[in-house]
Amino acid sequence: MPDDAKNAFREFCQHFDDDLLKKCEIICDKWNYSPTVALEIRDCTFSRVWKYANSFDLKKVNATNVEEGIKLWLYRIAGSQLANYHQKSTCHEPEKEELAVITSIPEMVAFAAGENLETRRSLLKRLEILEPVLNGLNEKKRIIYLTYKTYEHLGGEYPPRSATKNLRERLNLAQASIRKYYGEACEYIDQYLNNIHGKK
Repeated sequence: MPDDAKNAFREFCQHFDDDLLKKCEIICDKWNYSPTVALEIRDCTFSRVWKYANSFDLKKVNATNVEEGIKLWLYRIAGSQLANYHQKSTCHEPEKEELAVITSIPEMVAFAAGENLETRRSLLKRLEILEPVLNGLNEKKRIIYLTYKTYEHLGGEYPPRSATKNLRERLNLAQASIRKYYGEACEYIDQYLNNIHGKK
């Protein structure tokens, strides 16, 4: 069931991502904040949805259908997250462990599985197939891919703000470049996996 919830949430984020990001860019622009801040507001909004999904009530939003109702609900959350950012210079209070930047499969396994040895062994076995293709990526793309996939495994669509900030500083890249590199890494790895499955 947890995996089903994560998959459903991932599909939810993918479905509403473009629309929400556009809204975040609009409200951030009104407050003279950059598109980078809009990305952070988007991330915080989805994080709140993950934690408080049961708070959605179609009857409390002035909408004619569920799709429109969810969008209005997301906009309200985004507005509150922007207000938090304006007051605290952050819309997300990271835990210490959320600072991690993941550089290798063993690090990913240790971070994602914790002290559970059985979970570690199971996750490591599933990830071994990626070792050759990860070695084909340059260092920056490899680190970005592993970091994003680690937090995705933990239930988030995106790494928390603290981790993406560390990625930008460590790799000396803008957030837009990180997203571009992540997309390229995913495409490269998906092609590799499709080729493997096609040979079986």
